[in-house]
Amino acid sequence: LGEKNNLLEISKAHLEKPIPLSVSDLMSIKEQLTWLNLADTKITDDDLKVIAQFPNLSRLRLENNEVTDAGLQYLTVLSHLESINLYNNRITDAGLILLEKLPALTRVYLWKTDVTEDGISKLRANRPEVEIVSGQNN
Repeated sequence: LGEKNNLLEISKAHLEKPIPLSVSDLMSIKEQLTWLNLADTKITDDDLKVIAQFPNLSRLRLENNEVTDAGLQYLTVLSHLESINLYNNRITDAGLILLEKLPALTRVYLWKTDVTEDGISKLRANRPEVEIVSGQNN
């Protein structure tokens, strides 16, 4: 991402031709990964166990996958995670409680999830610094 660091962004959008890739294939560069775009890649809760081992991850795009609240529990160890996109995943208010544990979180995308206005209100009350983009009274 810059000349003065060895941090990496991985995104299928940067590939001319998609290649089969599993999340575990990224373990050899886990220390350098800071931005990870896994939108539309059939990511599941089990894959989040591996992603939780990427200590410098600050942006994570998981839109249009099969992530649930159960998978979000693994991500609570990501102390640098600032932004997470959960658009069109099976996330509920229970998942929002887990997101509160992310100390660096500043933005979360929640369109087309099963979160309620009440759940969003609670997250806003507990973490007012977090921008919540949900399509509901943003």
